Amino acid sequence: MGQEILVIGLGTFGGLVARELTTLGHEVLGCDRDAVVVADAAPHLTQVVQLDATDVDAIRAIGAEHAILSSDLGQPDNPYPMDGWKLYLDMLRKGGITDAELDRMAKTNPATLLGLK
Repeated sequence: MGQEILVIGLGTFGGLVARELTTLGHEVLGCDRDAVVVADAAPHLTQVVQLDATDVDAIRAIGAEHAILSSDLGQPDNPYPMDGWKLYLDMLRKGGITDAELDRMAKTNPATLLGLK
């Protein structure tokens, strides 16, 4: 079996990534704050939970080594992608997530899974 991976945010992009990781043989825990999104993803992933991705304690409990941050910003009524991403990362920093942990969840873990690292 592959790695145990957490995908935070199961919108358009995160949901696609989570399903592909499952297809590749990984055990995927997906989380999203939207109950409908969670219910839609449940049949396709190892485990799915309703969780607010701004909950730093929940991210800490899972561990940066098991997490991927994703976003489907850019849709109508959402901030522009770069603006929204910056706001999200700043909020996580204020909650105590370190830059090293953010790099791991947003860069290193995805690159490793894609075979780029």
